[in-house]
Amino acid sequence: SGINAEYGVQDVAKYSIHQMHTKGDTLLSRGEIAGGVYLIISGKARVVSSLKQGTKADVARTFSVHLACHHRHNDFLGSGSIVGEQSILVNRKRGSYVVCESDLQCYFISAENMHGLMLKYPIIEENLWRICSLRIATSLLSKTEAYKTSTFEDLSEMCERSILSTLVPETNNGVFEVDSMISEIVVVYGEVRCFPTNTQVIGPKVVPHGSTKIHLVTPCKMLVILNKEYQIDLDEFNKIPRDVAKSEVFSSNSYSGSLLAQSEVEMVRKSEAKLFTTINQDP
Repeated sequence: SGINAEYGVQDVAKYSIHQMHTKGDTLLSRGEIAGGVYLIISGKARVVSSLKQGTKADVARTFSVHLACHHRHNDFLGSGSIVGEQSILVNRKRGSYVVCESDLQCYFISAENMHGLMLKYPIIEENLWRICSLRIATSLLSKTEAYKTSTFEDLSEMCERSILSTLVPETNNGVFEVDSMISEIVVVYGEVRCFPTNTQVIGPKVVPHGSTKIHLVTPCKMLVILNKEYQIDLDEFNKIPRDVAKSEVFSSNSYSGSLLAQSEVEMVRKSEAKLFTTINQDP
């Protein structure tokens, strides 16, 4: 509430630096300190877990081989995609490589300016958490036995049927009940213990099947994926504030809109307390 959408878009645009990259360029490198986020205007990129170091030609060749072997679950990034948000949100080094599959145009926003925008416009942070959570959940579930034959598209669709919950240990005595409506739970950030097995889970990680209760050890972000058999209006939980939704500046044609408004922005339930706006340390 009280978010001035027009000023928000103007501020995002003010801090955005236009960049051009060519096919084979490495946009992000694993292990590097996060310098900022990228908003792709045109072109294509892929997220890969490993990449041979060398010249641009070497990178392009290695990238092609990697895609041939791992195409099923690689994260494709195109126009409108945001790149590098996870490292900004949790203040960690980059965990993967992002390589340009074609010539690419993008806007770059530095980490310092991104943190400033998130403090000024909390909806930006909420939207980034949702995007980040869906990517993490899709990637983690693709590596499990239950979903090893699923396509990236099927997993993405399943993960969209979810609620991003922001929880703190002080809420409901720090206990999250798991019922039959829930298909999977992915701890995106934070630490929990799963019962009855008393298994420790530190995000990002999938909660073990058979868990009936989750005890919060630290503040957490959890993506709760619901069974498709249940007809639930997810818009009640994943929606944007009314004053933002009415703003004309948040159109699908605006790259700033991908940060400031999507149908996936979380509306936290009354029984849940909001996680701190800025997290300075990993759990």
